[in-house]
Amino acid sequence: MKKTIFISLMGVGLSAYGQVGVNTTNPAATFDATAKSSTGTSSNVDGMLIPRLDRQRAQSMISVPTSTLIFVNSIATGSQSGTAVNIDAAGYYYYNGTAWVKLHNPTNAVAGNIYNTDGALSGNRIVAQGANTLAFTGTQTNAFSVNGKNFSVDAANNRVGVGTIAPSSSLSVQNSSGATTNTISAGIENCGAPCLQGVSRNITLYNLNSTGGQFAELGFIPSTSETGLSGATITGIDRDAANSYAGLQFFTRNATDFAPRLTIKSSGNIGIGTTAPTNKLHIESATSGVLKIVDGTQGTDKVLTSDANGLATWKVLPAAPASTNIYNTDGTLTGNRAVTQGANRLAFTGTATNAFSVAGSSLSVDAANNRVGIGTTSPQRVLEVSANSNPIRVTNLPNLTSGGGNTDVLTINSSGDIQKAPLNNLLAGPVSLTFTPASFTASGNESVIWCSNPGISVTLPTPSNSQIGKSLSIVAAGGAVSLLGSTPTSSNGVKLGTVNDLKRITIFAIAAGVFGNATNEWVVIAKDF
Repeated sequence: MKKTIFISLMGVGLSAYGQVGVNTTNPAATFDATAKSSTGTSSNVDGMLIPRLDRQRAQSMISVPTSTLIFVNSIATGSQSGTAVNIDAAGYYYYNGTAWVKLHNPTNAVAGNIYNTDGALSGNRIVAQGANTLAFTGTQTNAFSVNGKNFSVDAANNRVGVGTIAPSSSLSVQNSSGATTNTISAGIENCGAPCLQGVSRNITLYNLNSTGGQFAELGFIPSTSETGLSGATITGIDRDAANSYAGLQFFTRNATDFAPRLTIKSSGNIGIGTTAPTNKLHIESATSGVLKIVDGTQGTDKVLTSDANGLATWKVLPAAPASTNIYNTDGTLTGNRAVTQGANRLAFTGTATNAFSVAGSSLSVDAANNRVGIGTTSPQRVLEVSANSNPIRVTNLPNLTSGGGNTDVLTINSSGDIQKAPLNNLLAGPVSLTFTPASFTASGNESVIWCSNPGISVTLPTPSNSQIGKSLSIVAAGGAVSLLGSTPTSSNGVKLGTVNDLKRITIFAIAAGVFGNATNEWVVIAKDF
């Protein structure tokens, strides 16, 4: 259906310049609407009605020409987003090419904003950022501040000041002159493990660069400038980033130098006067009197003495005898002692009969007669051994192979004297002595088999006819000896399988049938066990 719009030209003036006037024949602009009654008390309505629509309608329009003017009469519909982001109340809005902009503010004041006008908040304000960020950029030294110097951002040098508008550090904090409040407080509210909470740290110091051994520092500046020289510092040392190990070093400045005075290594060793302590407390000084402990018990010539719990106090040393040593005083060793002689000699000289002894008669040296006694304090020979049993034992002697008439043995006479004598002098005629340190297979032609080590066995052959009437002795000199092979028969008819330690047997070869034996065999003719 086609609509036709009729425009009444009554009260409308048209000029030669293409201008339109309402209630005027001389329009002063492209469109000039003049009130019908510009003065007086007429109750008639004068004015212009701009198109009226709600927020949803304004939000739905597309391809809106810039400078389009509307009046939003309701915000009950639509949302404050998109092109309607600024529509938060009923009023006049114009389109700026991107969004609808409020033409008139509710206070009927000239519109202004923080970008071009100073102002005062009319009440508390909250900026709900949601997931959006709020960033301020600048290049001035005091680009952003709160209440003067309470908080200041130096955008030119990337610094922040609290209590100052001219910070000289990344973060400078200065208290007011004469202030009695703390400058910095770093508190936590955390009870740790009892509350099933993690451990929190109030302040942490670290270095993003991992190459340096020193990595964190607290500086104490005597001057009034925060850029002044440090008079003292606490520095983190011994950095081990992989294991999170670290130590501390305390520096002070004096007329001589600025140097570390106290060092705590990551090992826990503490050094005073040294940066490389080797003990839990290591003190070095070029002058005496380096340590002073005053607890009320100190005094001249007192020594620091510890009790059983390690508690130390100053005490007077008990009076010591004129001389206390092994030369004039008996004593008791408090523990094992070792004398490391190296290339030095330790000699005792004396003239007494029992000049030196150990445990009474266990060892006695007769310096008067140049004798040594074991088991006696009055030796009658150069070496006298007195014992009720097992007086002498010799081990690890070299092994001696079979010998003839030149073999010598030690003998003991009725007085106990030890002498050397040829073995053949003690036996009837020459013998063949066979020493064996290991198990041995006999041929039957040996005279004496001397077994010098424990665990040895001797394997005997069946006597040959040429060996009938021959005797053979077996001596167990280093432990029991097992007999194998053609074992000898004892007088009771039992085969003998062992010769006890430090014992001997003599066996004799008999022919078959002598004692009802089926073959030639060995019989025991003497034994000392």
